[in-house]
Amino acid sequence: MEPELKKRRVDYKVVFTGYARHATEIAAKLTADEREHYIVVLGGDGTVNEVISGICDCSRVVLGYIPTGSGNDFTRALKLREVK
Repeated sequence: MEPELKKRRVDYKVVFTGYARHATEIAAKLTADEREHYIVVLGGDGTVNEVISGICDCSRVVLGYIPTGSGNDFTRALKLREVK
């Protein structure tokens, strides 16, 4: 993904989680400024759940999700299909 983002000159920041509920803290801190944000989550059910739980105002966030977990129940529940 990074080469494509760079090619299109998209300004982005990569943040890795380090412990349980870290994604919640990151999302809360990021969205506390009341500005609009685009957040793309790469991870599994737990990571996307943590990010959603941390968002301060969902009306100001566009959330993208790339499932990379082992179970991906969230993906199935939303009836998202794998793109090949």
